[in-house]
Amino acid sequence: MNDISTNAINHLESQIRELEPVREGDTIYGRSEVLSAEDVVDKPDRGLVTLETRGDTQQGVFFMSFQRQMAVRRAHLR
Repeated sequence: MNDISTNAINHLESQIRELEPVREGDTIYGRSEVLSAEDVVDKPDRGLVTLETRGDTQQGVFFMSFQRQMAVRRAHLR
């Protein structure tokens, strides 16, 4: 699975919300959404990205949310 964390230089902050229990045998699914992307003016080789990953069970129960901000390498410089 590709993840933006592969290009992370450092993780700046994170916040996890656990909303519902997950049981043994549950199948869980995750999907991430980019909430914001900003340039770092004094460091043109990187940017700041804020993501939210949400977890759902096979029954469609939204059980957790994980928001994180990280500095990442800019794609055009790879």
